[in-house]
Amino acid sequence: QVWDAEALRHSCRFPMAHRGAVRGLTFSTQNSDLLITGGDDAELIFWDVKNAKQIQQVSVESGISSLSYHSGGYLLASGTTDGAVLIFDLRMLVAKKSPAEPLQRFTAHSDDGGALRAIS
Repeated sequence: QVWDAEALRHSCRFPMAHRGAVRGLTFSTQNSDLLITGGDDAELIFWDVKNAKQIQQVSVESGISSLSYHSGGYLLASGTTDGAVLIFDLRMLVAKKSPAEPLQRFTAHSDDGGALRAIS
């Protein structure tokens, strides 16, 4: 469920959005109606919150533990359940390519990827 914090009301709901737990979500810094979610199913799902519909779904190499949208508008950082941090250029993501190829991969983490925040 998505709540509008300014209007203090329910905005929309995405039942059965992922196969498994959702571990990360982030709103676009350029478009407040764009929400990206990720979870144990190793899928990035792009949502249009204003119209309550799915826009795109992209497979990644492993389960997602956290997400962070870069303030520049094109980069997405994803912590994975196998301890990697993947950086994606959102302009290059293609739903049909499976799994999506990250722009950069960092593998220094030894735990579940933890929380992350994109540096602006």
